[in-house]
Amino acid sequence: MYSNVLLPTDAREGSERAVAHALGIADRYDGRVHALFVTDPTEEQALSGDERRELRTVTDAAGRSATERIATRAAEVGVDASREHRDGVAHEAILTYVDEAGIELVVMATRSRSGPDRPRLGSTTERVIRRSAAPVLAVPVGSSDRQPDDPEELPSYDDVLVPTDGSDGAERAADSAIAVAERYDATVHAVYVVDEAPMRYEDAPRSLLGPLEAAGRRAVDEVASLAEEAGLGYTTSVRRGVPFREILDRGERIDADLVAMGTRGRTGRPAVLLGSTTARVLRHSSIPVLASR
Repeated sequence: MYSNVLLPTDAREGSERAVAHALGIADRYDGRVHALFVTDPTEEQALSGDERRELRTVTDAAGRSATERIATRAAEVGVDASREHRDGVAHEAILTYVDEAGIELVVMATRSRSGPDRPRLGSTTERVIRRSAAPVLAVPVGSSDRQPDDPEELPSYDDVLVPTDGSDGAERAADSAIAVAERYDATVHAVYVVDEAPMRYEDAPRSLLGPLEAAGRRAVDEVASLAEEAGLGYTTSVRRGVPFREILDRGERIDADLVAMGTRGRTGRPAVLLGSTTARVLRHSSIPVLASR
C-alpha cells in the first residue's frame, strides 16, 4: 500500500521525527523512501549575479547534505532510499514528483509558525495536503508538547484515532487507517463529534441532538465493523462539543500514536479545499495526522 514514500526535506534542524516516521512506514511495507529537496529560484530573484550564485551554492550543499543524511539513516535500518534535488516552487515540485514517481504516501514535518504555543502547519505542507492525490502524513516537530518518538527508533502505531462524520471522505480515510492499523496490530478508536455550535442559537431545536447522536453512533459503528473484520481491537465514542477540540482531547486521552482523517467531510467542496475540522486538527495536533482524500 505504501511501497513508495516521499519525504520532502527543507534541511532545517528538528525534522528527525518526520524521517523516523517515513522510514518506519517504508520498513513495514517493505518500501522505498524518496528523499526530495527543492530549491525555489524565486528566492534568488532579488539578488545580484554573484549573490545569486553564492546562495545557490549554499542551498545546493544544504540539499545534498539533507538528502544524504536521510539515505544514510535509511541504510542503517535496512530501508531502500533514493535522493532527488529539484528546482521550483516547493509544493508544486512535490506534487509533480508524487505523480511522476507513483508516490503512495507523503511524509512532511510541520512546525509552529510563531512558537510552540501557536497553531502549526507550514504553507507548503497545507498546499500539498490540499492537492495531493496521495495521503499525507503530517508529523509535528519542534514543539515543547507531546514528542514521544525517539528519532533513533522507528515509531510504532499502537493506537489509531479515526474521526468520522459518516461521509464518503471519512469512509475512505477509515479504510486507510484500518490498513495501517493492520500492519501495526493497532487498536482503532472511532470518534464522532456532534457540533453543538448551531444549538446555541435561540431558534435551534434541541430535538436535533438525538438524531445527530444516532447518526454519530452509526458512523462509529461502521468504523468498528471494519476493525472487527480486520481482527483488530476497537473502541467507539460519540461526543459533543467543538469538533477539532474534542478530537484532539480524545487523542490525548487514549494516548494515540496516529490520527487518520479525511480532508473533506459532509460539507466538503472540491478536492483542493481542506475541510475546516481537518485543518484545525492539523494545525493544533501534537500527534501525527494522516490526511487522505
